[in-house]
Amino acid sequence: MAFLGRETDADRVRAERIRQWIHARSPYALASMLFGVVAVLDAFTLVIGIIAGIFAVALAGFGIVDLRRRPQLFGHRLCNTGIILGTVGILASLILWRFVYR
Repeated sequence: MAFLGRETDADRVRAERIRQWIHARSPYALASMLFGVVAVLDAFTLVIGIIAGIFAVALAGFGIVDLRRRPQLFGHRLCNTGIILGTVGILASLILWRFVYR
């Protein structure tokens, strides 16, 4: 996973730690966080911000249910962050639509 040059032992250890971190979280929580970030960053495009925000909130709901079913996984904070960022993205898109594009 070396960016430039040869892969070192430290690169392999870092890649393994990242892989373990990802596998210990609910996939819905990770996707919710991703869509939440996209919703906030693309709020100015209106459609993408609203759709990504809806996906973020919905996936966070699925993530919370998944975390209740599989308590060995982590991701409650990622779900909460996905809900917050998704809501902020939706609100920012609607505010921009109301005051800028109208």
